[in-house]
Amino acid sequence: MRIFPEEGADYDDLWGTFEVPARRQKLMKQLQDGYPEQGYESWTDGPVRYARVLSRDRVLGYLWAGTAEDAAGYEPRTTAGEAAFQEGIPWLLHFAKARQAGMPPLEAFREVAGSHGLSELQDIDSLDALQEHSGRY
Repeated sequence: MRIFPEEGADYDDLWGTFEVPARRQKLMKQLQDGYPEQGYESWTDGPVRYARVLSRDRVLGYLWAGTAEDAAGYEPRTTAGEAAFQEGIPWLLHFAKARQAGMPPLEAFREVAGSHGLSELQDIDSLDALQEHSGRY
């Protein structure tokens, strides 16, 4: 019985398959207990709208919301290091408060993006694509 593929793209980037769950787990450890139940869903299969989160012209991560589902979150940029994780905490807490107030995720995304000067809102085909982008660039 084989656990790992012997060749192909999955084999070439095998460690990359563990990267996104590890980033999510690290970010969740820094939040208060009960956050997952308070926030929006952390996954969507559909398209997402996102904005780059910058610090001194350096991309730390991506704030995002599903365009058709009840999902929103923050994706830390791997190469930004620890600062990327610290930056995500206030964004996720904002989303948790917005969800508790009954605000749809896309509306909460627009509100927080606008109030923090994140004006370059972009669309991407999937959360998978955004996560891949955040881990590579």
